[in-house]
Amino acid sequence: MGVIKEGFGRAILLSIAVYIVLGCLFFLYQTAKFIQQDHQTLLDRITVLKRERQQEKNSLPSKSESEKQTLIINVPPPTVIVKDKPEQRMLTTEQRNKLITLLKAGGNTSITVRHAQGNFEAQTYADYFSSALKDAGWTINEPSLAFETRQGQGVQILVHDLKEPLPLAVLLQNSLRAVGVSADGAEMAMVPSGTFELYIGVQ
Repeated sequence: MGVIKEGFGRAILLSIAVYIVLGCLFFLYQTAKFIQQDHQTLLDRITVLKRERQQEKNSLPSKSESEKQTLIINVPPPTVIVKDKPEQRMLTTEQRNKLITLLKAGGNTSITVRHAQGNFEAQTYADYFSSALKDAGWTINEPSLAFETRQGQGVQILVHDLKEPLPLAVLLQNSLRAVGVSADGAEMAMVPSGTFELYIGVQ
């Protein structure tokens, strides 16, 4: 009788174990089915979004090749500012010959000819005057070393003191004016007393 009860108890335990295993398997099956359905829904949603985006692209008006080309052609080029180079000043042959004649009439002397430092145009213009002064019998002195803090303008006759006009400085000024070159007098302490210089500044 005890053996029968023991066997019956084991059968009940085995049945319970089977039911538990079957329950677990059913739960796993339902879970896997739910995940599969959710995954399929996600794939369907992605497909719908792709289709909607493609429809939006197709609905936008497309530019023709001529319109694209027009857009490229109408791009404004970068603005480049080009400053005009100042025209080189010079003495014409007529001016030069007249200046030489006028200066020879007053005798000869020595003079220093300076030009605005670092300015090629002023240097070239100064060479015209140096050449004419030499041909008039004037001696051209080498300019002493000097550093400009600011370039002068135009043609100037430099003297130590304007209150003491030098006859040949006045002759040079009048001769330059006679050939159409304006030359103002200017005081400069570095010019030794009793001498004068010709300064060619920038335009």
